[in-house]
Amino acid sequence: MLKKFFSKKSKTNPVAPPNPLFDLFPLSETNRQRITTFVKEMFERMFDEENIRQMTNFTLEYPVGTGKVAKLLFDDMGWQQEQKEGELVLVCKQTGGYFHATAIQVQNKLKHGQTTLPVYRQWLTKQYIDFGGGVVLCEHFSNINGVEGFESISKIPKPDSAQGVDYIYFLNIPNFKDNILYQISIKMFEQGTKGLRDNLLMRPLMDIAEMTNSEEFMKHYFRDPYDHTNRQGLPMNVSEKEVFDHLYPFHPLSIIRQVIRKRLMDSLKWES
Repeated sequence: MLKKFFSKKSKTNPVAPPNPLFDLFPLSETNRQRITTFVKEMFERMFDEENIRQMTNFTLEYPVGTGKVAKLLFDDMGWQQEQKEGELVLVCKQTGGYFHATAIQVQNKLKHGQTTLPVYRQWLTKQYIDFGGGVVLCEHFSNINGVEGFESISKIPKPDSAQGVDYIYFLNIPNFKDNILYQISIKMFEQGTKGLRDNLLMRPLMDIAEMTNSEEFMKHYFRDPYDHTNRQGLPMNVSEKEVFDHLYPFHPLSIIRQVIRKRLMDSLKWES
């Protein structure tokens, strides 16, 4: 999956109409506090004191480790290693998350600027739409060690009609000198009560946007972050914005953005 993409002329995205939910951002301090208070009050109604303490103080104290695939080095965060032929597989004991890393020898010559970010986004979005999912983030990155490529956060529905979604942090890293494409894919799963993040944010967002019709609310609740006219698959929803990560530190999306992504961005480097 996701082993190659093709350069093609990108389409110009039409301008989307205003969105009463996404247009609330960046949140005012008043609205931010209003949402925080609501979520905390709902936690108090739904869970006992010990569960609330565990959820709100959730942390993952990963040790610093060294992972390697061919010439690419990175922090493996002490995940348990399961070596497979041609790829490195790591498993997180605390969350059950999977970390796959592989190096692909490309037949055609890799070239700088061969694929632009808009083209890559279109290609990636199509891959996840085919799985019934969608893209939360897709950007170019370049870290302090001179490693660059494309990074993305996407989601796919859980298999076999199970509730919830799985989140995937995916890195596509070309090594132009050796003509090798490195790919890292980290999948994290929802634990405990599924859908808690978006269910608890719907009510305050609906009130702040002064919306009373639930059907109208849901029409605006989902929006592709790059193509606002896209309605296929499962586009990003407003509860998945990073501003809400601190309310749900145990959520897989929060773990990817606030822990895993930062650890990888700081540690990715080429072997000397």
